[in-house]
This record gives sequence, C-alpha cells and structure tokens, in this order.
Amino acid sequence: MIADRSFRIMGRDEALQPKAPKMSVPLLKSLCYDGTTNVKIEGNDTMEDRFYLYNDVVESKTRFISFMGEESRFDLAITTTDRFYGKKLVLNMQSNRFAIIGPDDLEEEGYLEHAFQLSEAEAEELSHFLMEIV
Repeated sequence: MIADRSFRIMGRDEALQPKAPKMSVPLLKSLCYDGTTNVKIEGNDTMEDRFYLYNDVVESKTRFISFMGEESRFDLAITTTDRFYGKKLVLNMQSNRFAIIGPDDLEEEGYLEHAFQLSEAEAEELSHFLMEIV
C-alpha cells in the first residue's frame, strides 16, 4: 500500500506562495512486541511490512574520557554492556570513529590504526591506555 502524496515542482512565483508540497511515501508493516501489526506515526500514516532483526533496550554504562598523549588528544566514550561478549564499544568523538574492542583486539597488529585511522605512534598511545580499561 502506498500513500498518494506526490512532489510538485513549483514555478518561481508559485514557490513564494505558502503551499506545502505533497510527497509519495511507501508505508511499511511493522511487527511490534505487543502483537500489533501497525504502528501509528505522524498524522494518520501507518508503518507496514517492517521486519526487525532485533529491537532491544539494554542497560549500559558509558565512561567519557579525555586525555592528551605525546602525539595527540583523545576524547573517548567507552560503553560497557552485555551486548558485545565482554568487549567494549569505544567511540573516538574527535574522529567520529568507533570499534568494539576487547583484549584480543589490542594485541592484533594494525587493528587500532585501521579502526580509528591513526598513525602507528597514536595507536600505540591509545593501546596503552585501553589496556588499563579493557
């Protein structure tokens, strides 16, 4: 089922008029935990035919750490949850890169360089720090 909302291209004078454009949006079916098959979203639209692989809410703890090494500064968010088999989700907030890291990953040569796009010296500093955390 598709809602009949189509976009219109307006002329220059028409664009100055306060008219809301129409758009075409496919509606998807959603399977919810409460057993319903339709989810109400903005207005009268419904979502149909969406299949979730998972949709979980889990407890987590996030530690925000900022430190200055010899090579560069690191602003990290380290999230601990039972979701990653004992590993931690490490987010470098300066580069917007993240990785799921455990002790075995810190021992793997080139892993931090690749995951966070760091030089070898920067990765060495980060590795020494993460060994204390992970």
